[in-house]
Amino acid sequence: MHIELLPGTANVVRFPVERRAKATMELLWEIQPDLDVVHLNADTFGLEVPEMTELEAETDAETAEWIANQVPPRGPERAVMLRELEQVALEDAVKACLKSSDAWAEVREAERLVKEAEDEGHSAIDALRGRVCELARKASALMVVAASKAAGVRGVSRAVGIARRSETWAPRDLEAEFEVLMSMAPCNRARR
Repeated sequence: MHIELLPGTANVVRFPVERRAKATMELLWEIQPDLDVVHLNADTFGLEVPEMTELEAETDAETAEWIANQVPPRGPERAVMLRELEQVALEDAVKACLKSSDAWAEVREAERLVKEAEDEGHSAIDALRGRVCELARKASALMVVAASKAAGVRGVSRAVGIARRSETWAPRDLEAEFEVLMSMAPCNRARR
């Protein structure tokens, strides 16, 4: 485990509470990788990044179908199955995000060793730089996986939420959602 100091301090260690906290959507939002950074790193290493909105929609539809075919329409077993379905997806995504974070900590440590080797004039600097590059490639791939799993959880969560409310599932209409959001914008309300 790497040690992380609190920003602006030299001797205060940050305790990684996300490693002990229960997997929740709030925790996932906090630790999931930034999509701009995911795309930047993926471009650097020639990795493919799935379209997250499409991935979320596919997972939403697959989950809704699974719920319709596997989960009883009523009763206590329904609530248990829905909760477990969502929790398993959340835990998997949180683990992927933490694994990605650990990989980037390894990259930072390797970069620190390169800097030390440069300062001391070591001859094996090229091998160390190659290791940093390989670690960064691995960390970038893990970041893509983490972002994908986070998008999948959003799809699972939507389908489970609809099932909990006993509503009829329908695919998201992003254009309609955008229009609703735009109608709620402060600048639109002032014109009315």
